[in-house]
Amino acid sequence: SEISFGGHSPDRVQGDLHWAPVAAPDLGYWQVQIKHLRIGNRTVDFCEDGSCRAVVDTGTSLLAVPGPFADELQTSLEESIKDPPLLAGGDGLDSSQVDCRLAEGAPLYFDIEGMTITLYPGDYAR
Repeated sequence: SEISFGGHSPDRVQGDLHWAPVAAPDLGYWQVQIKHLRIGNRTVDFCEDGSCRAVVDTGTSLLAVPGPFADELQTSLEESIKDPPLLAGGDGLDSSQVDCRLAEGAPLYFDIEGMTITLYPGDYAR
């Protein structure tokens, strides 16, 4: 682990850095505006009014959404996802287990100021 204040270590970055403005900085956390939310090639209407925000936190894998949108998002993601094959066993794994990192389905795209963050099924299906 490494933490850097006031800059970054270029040798720790795999690609280009992108900067997005903080929405409502008075709230005290790294919140950015989501311009569009897409599931595969379909833009979801929920964020089109400009009120969607995301908190950027490298210390969690939690994806939280507003209650009124949760069922629609879950249904849309579940409709596209295919379970990965059962594991062959070994390495202490039961042959009835699956590795969700190998799931296939629609990517989830968050369009933020100047960039897009993509979550693939292996990222959100765990």
